[in-house]
Amino acid sequence: MTRLPLQHSLTAAGVVAAAAVVAAGSLLAPPGGLAHGVRLDAVLLGLAVLAAFAVAGALAGARSRAEQDRRVAELELELRRRAEDLERLAERDALTAAYTRRHFFERLGVEVRRARRYGRAVSCILLDVDRFAAVNREQGQQFGDFVLAELALLLTGDLRESDLVARFEGDEFAVLLPETGPAQAAAVADRIQAAIRAYVFDDGVAQARLTLSQGIASFPDHGVTTPEELVQAAAAVLRRAKQAGGDQVQVFVAGGAMA
Repeated sequence: MTRLPLQHSLTAAGVVAAAAVVAAGSLLAPPGGLAHGVRLDAVLLGLAVLAAFAVAGALAGARSRAEQDRRVAELELELRRRAEDLERLAERDALTAAYTRRHFFERLGVEVRRARRYGRAVSCILLDVDRFAAVNREQGQQFGDFVLAELALLLTGDLRESDLVARFEGDEFAVLLPETGPAQAAAVADRIQAAIRAYVFDDGVAQARLTLSQGIASFPDHGVTTPEELVQAAAAVLRRAKQAGGDQVQVFVAGGAMA
């Protein structure tokens, strides 16, 4: 059954009430009709009732619209908040809370354009945990996950607010260093290297001492022109560091790498 809106229901009720009053007046009125005034009074009373219901319906409709507007505004605010939450979640790795690869490249693109425009430098460090597969195999994946989350915290805590740490995949992380040339980036990497060597990863069940391999590339010093080339250069020297036995930092140079 179709239900009328509140204001329409009230108006319809007024019409019915008015009709009922008019009908009652007709029945009660003596012969002679409206000349005696009884049916006229009944009609006026019915019209007054109709007007009262119409006003009440209009007021109810106004209150209803105001309530709807308020509710719509609340829902829009909630949707904006949820969208912002989802955007923040999309920027962060679920396990480590480091930034995602996608967000890293977005920021790197911004920093490379800024560096090109103002003649500044920007560096990228790629790093991963030496023999991490053995850690997972011997200590269990839960401990491996703990190591990655702890490493992300250690990296973030050792950097400037303008720097950015991202998890690329597995145990590979990237560090973005705006306003930083090769020598400064190497100093940052050496500091990270020493801190991780000295740190004991301990989750209360298992523990381990670990080392890192790191590769560094810088714009514009190393001849790279795009964010992708910068990351590729850092990845090339990271592979070389791992092939050389790990636990070391290598910096990209044209035609090779140097420790």
